[in-house]
Amino acid sequence: MDSKILPFLQKIYFPASIFLGKQSFMFLKAIQQERKLIIIPKSLKDDNKELLISLFGDEFECFFQDREPQIEDFNKLKEHCQKNNYDYLIAVGGGSVIDSVKMVKKELNIKMVAFPTAVGSGAEVSQYALLIDNGVKKVFSSPEFLPEIIILNTSFLNSLTKEQIIFQSIDALSHGLESLASKASNHFSDILALDSIEIIYKNLNKLNEKGNKEEILEELQIASILSGLAQSSAATGLCHALAHYFGVKNNISHSKAVAVFLTDVLDLNYKHTDKYRKIGRLKSLSSDNFVENLQELFSKLEIKLEKINVLSEDIIKAAEEIKKDICSLTNPYSPSLEEIIEIIKKHQ
Repeated sequence: MDSKILPFLQKIYFPASIFLGKQSFMFLKAIQQERKLIIIPKSLKDDNKELLISLFGDEFECFFQDREPQIEDFNKLKEHCQKNNYDYLIAVGGGSVIDSVKMVKKELNIKMVAFPTAVGSGAEVSQYALLIDNGVKKVFSSPEFLPEIIILNTSFLNSLTKEQIIFQSIDALSHGLESLASKASNHFSDILALDSIEIIYKNLNKLNEKGNKEEILEELQIASILSGLAQSSAATGLCHALAHYFGVKNNISHSKAVAVFLTDVLDLNYKHTDKYRKIGRLKSLSSDNFVENLQELFSKLEIKLEKINVLSEDIIKAAEEIKKDICSLTNPYSPSLEEIIEIIKKHQ
């Protein structure tokens, strides 16, 4: 099959299977005899020793991924896997871990199981993967990145702080909001995006009132999957282009970088597209003032946004790079360099 035409077609890819709920870990019994490599951040392993032993036994092979994936990390993991005969790669972590494993999975044709431990990245259901090469975030796309198995279980979410849950949920929310207005939006992606936006907005309000309740985490985890599928189908926009650039340049986590720019980008796009009218289908948000609703929610959650550091002589070059980011191509409006610079200056 000639796959060159596929990027230009409206589409949605799904993973083979998603197991969810309290019994989801039982899937591991089906691959108990297979040789497995667990890729996980060291801190997550340390925080969940007993849980990991209960899932994989006293002695399991580990490979640590402790940062956003660099080209060196990909090569190191790939070389390690080439020296061994693994049947499954088990990604336990957020987007950084899952993206690294997706790249190796495709390259070496090894089956993959994803245990998402964040409520925001959506990487486990996305045809996209991010890799940092020489200080630049590069986006890769392939349906072969999708895991064979995804395990949705809140057990790994218990160590998340309230702040982590909030920022990760904002990342998932941005996937829903940006895919909804994307130039590549379609009926499937709209349904997924709208449902995710409703769930996240409702549960972030609940989180502010009730704290880290298990049912809230369950709903946010599902919403992350929905918004991840939406962005995989329709892509994102200018907010992610800005986050890609300044996340690397300023060493800011992806979810926090997204939070910095989200409402500014929504406000700019709202003036140039009618695609946000679709938000009117929701019960909790109005298409007329949803940006203000989000700003009020973020204020109640007492979100502290990161400051952006960029030299005045470098700001035009930064705006040019952001405008060239692949995510800017699907933004519903093509902003001028001046408009991008104005957004950046708000957060210096």
